[in-house]
Amino acid sequence: MNLWVMRTYLPERLRELYEGENIMTELAINLYQRGIITAAQACRLAGLDRYQFEEILWKRQIPVHYSEKDLDKDIRYATGNI
Repeated sequence: MNLWVMRTYLPERLRELYEGENIMTELAINLYQRGIITAAQACRLAGLDRYQFEEILWKRQIPVHYSEKDLDKDIRYATGNI
């Protein structure tokens, strides 16, 4: 399902149940934690930038999905060996 559709048509009753909390952020965290969506998708769904999203994960002690492949890619980028 398109993230725009999920954001637009989320039932109003759910919003009422989570009054005072950002339900889209909670949904994004839950889907990310379960491996259903990527961090980038979770950020878009929650309306947060990457740093804000990772700060929430850190505060809740939720591990960031970061593989050896990601590390290798970041090292190559940092050293100019893209």
